[in-house]
Amino acid sequence: MNIGEMFGRATIQGVVDYILFGNGPEKEKRSCEERLKEPYMKL
Repeated sequence: MNIGEMFGRATIQGVVDYILFGNGPEKEKRSCEERLKEPYMKL
């Protein structure tokens, strides 16, 4: 697939979302307790 085909199939909203937010959230590998520990330690 070339760039022209890719943009031909893309919607305006899809392009805007990609520019603003990137590929999407990365998968979190830490447990809930590990994620909460970081902000708690900053307090």
